[in-house]
Amino acid sequence: MQEMAEAAYSLAPSASSHTLASPLNIHVTQRSHACRASTEVWRIPELVTLIASECLAPWDKSALAALACLARVNKITSSPALSVLYSDIRGNLLNLLSILSPIAPSDSGLAFTRPLEKPDWNRFLKYTRLVKKIKFSHKKDFVYAPEIFSVMDASRPSIILFPSLRSLSGRNLSPSMEQMYRFLFNLGMVCLDVDRWTPPLRLLQNIRMTSHSLKKLELGDPFPNQSTGLDLLTHNELIALVPELVLIEDISIPSSFVTTVVFDMLCQKKHLRNLRASHSNVPHKDSFEYTYTFPQFGFPSLQSVAMRDQSTEPHRHLSIYTENPTLTSFEISFGGHPNLRSVQEYMTTLSSMFTGIQDLTIWGNVRTEVNGIPNSSGVFSMLRPLLFLPRMRYFCLDNVCPMSLEDHHIDEIARAWPALEYFSFCGEIPYRAGQTQLTLSCLLSFAEHCRDLDSLTLAIDACLPPPRSPKDPTLFASPDITVNLAYSPINDPSSVAFFLADVVPRTGTVTFELGNIWASFESPRVKKWEEVEVLVKKIHKASARAVRREVEDSSVSDRNSMYASSDTDSDD
Repeated sequence: MQEMAEAAYSLAPSASSHTLASPLNIHVTQRSHACRASTEVWRIPELVTLIASECLAPWDKSALAALACLARVNKITSSPALSVLYSDIRGNLLNLLSILSPIAPSDSGLAFTRPLEKPDWNRFLKYTRLVKKIKFSHKKDFVYAPEIFSVMDASRPSIILFPSLRSLSGRNLSPSMEQMYRFLFNLGMVCLDVDRWTPPLRLLQNIRMTSHSLKKLELGDPFPNQSTGLDLLTHNELIALVPELVLIEDISIPSSFVTTVVFDMLCQKKHLRNLRASHSNVPHKDSFEYTYTFPQFGFPSLQSVAMRDQSTEPHRHLSIYTENPTLTSFEISFGGHPNLRSVQEYMTTLSSMFTGIQDLTIWGNVRTEVNGIPNSSGVFSMLRPLLFLPRMRYFCLDNVCPMSLEDHHIDEIARAWPALEYFSFCGEIPYRAGQTQLTLSCLLSFAEHCRDLDSLTLAIDACLPPPRSPKDPTLFASPDITVNLAYSPINDPSSVAFFLADVVPRTGTVTFELGNIWASFESPRVKKWEEVEVLVKKIHKASARAVRREVEDSSVSDRNSMYASSDTDSDD
């Protein structure tokens, strides 16, 4: 009320131009200008849209409620607020469909309570033209009667219902929803992400309605159990779809879908930057041949690849006939229990042609022990071809069983990869004593040669005495480095803590996390590593205190020397 009074006062007739303005008049005028400026903001649609966009958080009900309130303020704010509110539809489509007609439960699920008429569609289209992104799940949200979509499809006008829709994400799709795609899929969609659809839903045929505009396509595993594999019809649908993906930049499809024919088609995509054969519960069928051949002039824009091979000899399925300077990221999953020799040949082929790789991830099911004895030399021979990738920044290797290396192997790796920022080696496996020959000394090689290293995860055998001890200059360069020793075997927490405190900066972190696998928190090993963490912090704290005292003592000594010198000068 006070501001309104001040504003009203400012509109009163002004005094004579010869009358001096009082401080009260100046204050009221300033407040009135500020009031008018804040009011003017809400009269500019572009500014209202910016304000509404800041409120957009589809997962936050209070933010959506704020947008709904803003849409009801007046005609000026209504349009921008509604355009933001309906631009991103998440989870539940009930509110959107209820604009078309009232919906109520029926024997077969939620259904319209009356026939759809032309005025209903006119009202509905005012909102659907605002929708740019939809994300839904049949299992969670689509408890609707199957006929709800057939009624919509039969009565809808012959125009595109969602002309602004650019991104669609769906989970657990059922055959009853096939008619829905006729008004959701349209030319102009850029991103499509569909996972877990149920046969006999012919999803790939429906995607062809929007294939020419798609830039990103993610297809999850469609099969409800492992007994079902890629059938001939689905394979033929995919062969018909891929040539129509003329603008595709990112594609992810189940690894069981990547047959020789499909891969050969994908290599001709000139805009394709990211190719991912996602993990599939279903292996390749014998009736479909699969090889990964990188031909000359193929994949001209490719930057990252993720593949899966479930055979016992994966090296026989990889052929590279030309270098690819744009490829920097590669991920491979070996699921067929290959031997070390086959994986070594695979890595040799990979590193000889894709020399620009900077990020490499290997998921393995490789047996490495010989008669129960760790085969460190065999594991390093498998990895040795990768040392010819000098730009390596990110390296992660995980295996279903422990892999062993020796300290001098780590030294060669650290020298070959000076740009390394992230290194993880079998960090999710609970090693037993004797399953690895790495000691604490291997950390020194990383500290000496990998100055950009921010994260280090590997299992060592802390029960073994380290052959090398830290020297004064040996320290990890990154002040925020995380060293994760992954639940390694340990005997003496004190000696381990003193070693780590010497090489890890005071601001760094020492931990023993084990990925998603946790042993009992009551186990003696966990208790010892908890003691290591506490001791390292105490040592760092004591070290910092000693340094501070040394500096303080030095400054006091300097001051005393200065005063002594001053007294001598005055006596002279």
